[in-house]
Amino acid sequence: MALELGLWVMYFVSIYFAVFWLSIIFENGVSDPVVKKKKRNLPSVTVAIPVFNEETSVVGTIESVLNLDYPSKKLQVIVVDDCSTDSTASVVKKFIKNTNLQGIDLKYVLHEVNKGKGAALNTALKISTGELFICLDADSFVDSTVLKEVVPHFENGIVASVLPLMKLQKVKGFTL
Repeated sequence: MALELGLWVMYFVSIYFAVFWLSIIFENGVSDPVVKKKKRNLPSVTVAIPVFNEETSVVGTIESVLNLDYPSKKLQVIVVDDCSTDSTASVVKKFIKNTNLQGIDLKYVLHEVNKGKGAALNTALKISTGELFICLDADSFVDSTVLKEVVPHFENGIVASVLPLMKLQKVKGFTL
C-alpha cells in the first residue's frame, strides 16, 4: 500500500514538473505577435520632457532620446521649462546649439510663470506634431530600443497607453 501511494505521488510530481517546464518552453518559444510584427510605416512620435531645475540631468535625458533606434525624421522632442530658477535654460539652449540633431525636431519652450508638470505637458501637447505622445521625466533615461518595442502595441487601434518597465539607478536617501 505504501509503495503504491509512493508511486502515485511520484507520478503526480513528474506530471506536474513536465507540464510546468513545457509551459515555460512554449511561453518563451512563442513570442507575442504584436511585438514581433514589423511595421512598415512607423508613426511619428513626440517625446515631451517637462523640466524644473534639472540642470544636472536634463542633457543626459535628451541624449538618451536622441540616441533612440527610431527614424530621426519621425521624432520630435519638446523640452518645456517650467520657469526653472537654476541654469536649466542655458544648459538646454547650449546643448541644442552644439548638437547635431540629425533631422530630429528638438524644441525648447519656456513658461514665464511656474505652472507645474501638468501645464508643461499641456504646452507640449499643443505644439506636438507626433501621432504618438510620450512623456519622459527630466531625470529619466530610455533604452535605445524602447520605441521599437512599445510602438507596435498601438497598431491594433485598441491600445491607448503603454507603460515601460522602469529600473532605478539611484534613489536619494535609499540604498537599493
